[in-house]
Amino acid sequence: MRRFQTPAARWYASALAVTLAGGSSGIAEARAQSIVELARQRHEHFDTALSDYRSQLKTLVSVGLVTDRLAPPKLIVASELASEVAWDRDAGLQVRMVGQRYVTALELGAEQGADFGLDFSEPWFVATTPGDSIRVLGGIEIPGRASVHPFSARASEYYEYEIGDTITLSTPQRVLDLIEVRVTPTRGDESLVVGSLWVDESSGDIAAWQIRFVGKPLWADDENPEGSAWANRILSLSAVIEQGLWEQRYWLPRRQEVELNIDIPFFRDLALPLVFSNEFGRYDINTGQPIVWVSSDSSREGSDDSWESIEVEGVDFGRADKERERTRVRSGPHDGGWEIVRPPEDSLNAYTGWKEPLEAPSEKLKLPDAEELERRAQELDPSISGRKMFVIGEVQRLSEMLRYNRVEALGIGLGFQGDLPRRPFWSVAGLVGFGVADLEPKARLGLHYDAPRSQFRIDGYSELHVTGYPLTDDRRAYGSSALRPFFLGRDDADYYRSSGAAITAGRRWGTFRGRAGLSAAYESSVERNTQIAIPGIWEDSVFQPNPPATENWYYRGDLDATWFASSNWNRPGDRAEFTAGVELGTDADSLDYVQPRIGFEIKTHLGNIAWLALGGKAGWTAGDAPAQRLWRIGGLETVKGYVYGTRRGDSYWAAQIELARRGAHLATITPVVFANFGWAGDTGDWPNGGPGGDLLSGGDLLWSAGPGISFLNGLFRTDLVFRESGAPWLELYFAGSL
Repeated sequence: MRRFQTPAARWYASALAVTLAGGSSGIAEARAQSIVELARQRHEHFDTALSDYRSQLKTLVSVGLVTDRLAPPKLIVASELASEVAWDRDAGLQVRMVGQRYVTALELGAEQGADFGLDFSEPWFVATTPGDSIRVLGGIEIPGRASVHPFSARASEYYEYEIGDTITLSTPQRVLDLIEVRVTPTRGDESLVVGSLWVDESSGDIAAWQIRFVGKPLWADDENPEGSAWANRILSLSAVIEQGLWEQRYWLPRRQEVELNIDIPFFRDLALPLVFSNEFGRYDINTGQPIVWVSSDSSREGSDDSWESIEVEGVDFGRADKERERTRVRSGPHDGGWEIVRPPEDSLNAYTGWKEPLEAPSEKLKLPDAEELERRAQELDPSISGRKMFVIGEVQRLSEMLRYNRVEALGIGLGFQGDLPRRPFWSVAGLVGFGVADLEPKARLGLHYDAPRSQFRIDGYSELHVTGYPLTDDRRAYGSSALRPFFLGRDDADYYRSSGAAITAGRRWGTFRGRAGLSAAYESSVERNTQIAIPGIWEDSVFQPNPPATENWYYRGDLDATWFASSNWNRPGDRAEFTAGVELGTDADSLDYVQPRIGFEIKTHLGNIAWLALGGKAGWTAGDAPAQRLWRIGGLETVKGYVYGTRRGDSYWAAQIELARRGAHLATITPVVFANFGWAGDTGDWPNGGPGGDLLSGGDLLWSAGPGISFLNGLFRTDLVFRESGAPWLELYFAGSL
C-alpha cells in the first residue's frame, strides 16, 4: 500500500497511473466482491448533488512517425484547441471554442493553403463519466465499436476481476483509499477493455482508468460488422482517464488521453502514433447559471444519431469558401442536448490565453505501464483479443523485399512473422529470397522479442551483408540500395556473404538508446554479377567491382549508445542525434581488432531565414581488421560525387554541412547549398591525410560542394556536385538531409 500526503484542499488522481505496479494477493475475495459491487452501484446511480459545472478545456492532437521502434517518434503535426465547457445535468453540454494553434514539421501554414486547426462535429470527450459503453473519443468514433463498461449491468458476462494495489490519499477532511481493480476479458465476441481502474472505496467513484481496448469487433463497421483480425493487428488503442476530486466530493474529468498506434502493414519498424489529449482546468461547480444556447431547442432534440449545423448571421455553411468566415454552430441530442460553437478562424488564431509553450504530446502522455497494458492484451487468447497471429510479407524495410545492386541485380525477398500465442511480444520471424543475377538463396530465421521500448533477437542467417554497418544495425543485411543503382549506376555499398547466427538486444530509456550484439559467422567474398543499369546504354562499364572479403569465421561483439536530443516542440524540424559505439572482432585464433566510432546529426533553424544541417562521423581501428571491416568514404552518406569506397582505410572521418531557405512546404522547390569532406587511411595518419598533410589539404582528402534543389521538403533531392577532382556530377536521391 502506498500513502501520499499533501496539505492542498483539491486532489488530483494524476499520480495513480504512474505509481502503481503489481498486485496484492492478500486481499480477501469478499472485499474484492464488495468493491466491484460498490463501483457498479455508483455507475448506475450518478451523484445527483452535481447539477452543473463550468470548466476550461485544452485539446491537443498530434501525429508522429516512427521509423525505429527504439527511437522517439518524429512529429508530423500537433494542433491545440482551447475551449470553454458548460455542462448541466438537465440541459446538456455546450462547448465554445476560443483559441487554436498548431505546428508542423513541414512548416505548413495558412499562407500555403494548409489548415491544421481542430474541428469536431460532435462532443469528443467524456463530460462526466463514461456510460455503459466506452468510447473515449465519441465524436469521431474511436474505437469503431464502443466497449462494454467493466461496471455496467452486463459486465459480469464479459470480464473477470482481481484486486490489485491500494493507494491512500490523506486530505485535511478525510482519508481516501483508492483500490486498483484489474479487469480481464473472458470472451471475444464483443468490444472490451483490459487494464486497471482505481475505485474510491468510500463512494465507488472511479478515480482513474488505464485501459487497452481489445476484441475482434473493436473496429467493426458497416462493411465488416464482425470486426477484423487484421485491424486488431495494425491498430492498437490505449487510454488514460484521470478524475480530479473537487470540493472534497465530486470526481470530475481532469485528463483524458488516448494513444492510437497505427502499424504500417508489412513493415515492422514503421508506425504512425496519434495522441489525443484533453486537459480540464479549474471548475466552477453548481453555479446555477443557465447555459446560453446559440442554437434553437429543436436542434438539440431528435434521435441519438442526429446532429445538424445551423446558420449564424446568414452564413451558408454548404459553401466551402464561406464556411470559416463567421461563427459556426453544430448541435444535436446528447444527455439533454449538446452544442459546439466555433468562431471564425481569425478570432481563434488571435487567442492569447496560452500560458505555456505548445508541449510535445510524448511529454504530456505519461503511460509508465503502457508496456504492461500491451503485455496483458497479448496474454489474452487470440479468440478474445481478435488479433491476427501470422502474417506473410512482414519485413523490416523495403530493401529486404525489393532491391537492386551490382551483386544480385534485382533481389527479391518474402518475409513472415508468427506471434507466439499468449507469449507477449514473442514471435518467430524469417525471410527468404534470392538475387536474379547471382542466383544465391538468402534466408533468415529467428526468435524475436519486440516490446514497445525493448528488443531481443536470436537469428540464424545466410545472406548478403553490407560493409559499414555495425552488428547492432539491422541495415547490415541488404542496406538501403533500391533505385539509385538501376537508374544512375551508383551502388553506395560493398558486399560480402555472411552465414552464421547473431544475438542482438536494445532498450530505450527516454531519449537514450542502448544496443548490444554478438555474432558468429563465416564471411566470404561475392562478385559483381551485373552491369545492367540505365547509364549502361551509353557507358561500357557501369558498376565498380565488388572488393574481396577476408574469408574466415569471425566472432563479433558490438556496443552502441545514442542520445536523441529533445528539441523545442514549437520548432519540430529541429533535431539532434549523437552516437558512440565500439566493435570487437576476432577470428578463430585471437582478438584481431577493436573499432570505436562516433557520429552526430544536427538540424536547426537560423532565425526565420534558413535551415542548417550538420553531420559528422569518425572511426578508428586498433589491430588488424579484415577487408570487409575497413572504413570507406564516398557516396551519399559521406562525400557526394564519389563512388562508394573511393578511399578505404582502418580509420576515417567525414563531415557534411547543408544550408536551405526556411519556409519549405509542399508547393515549394527549395534551394540548398552543401559541402562534404572526408578522409580514410591508416590510423597513424589520422586526421591529417598523410605525411606532411593538414586537415584540408592532405593527399587522400576528398571534398565536394555545390547547389541543390529539395522537392517536397526533402523527400526528393537533386544536386550538382563539384568535386575535388573530376568533372561535376549530378546526384538524384530520396530523403535529403533538409
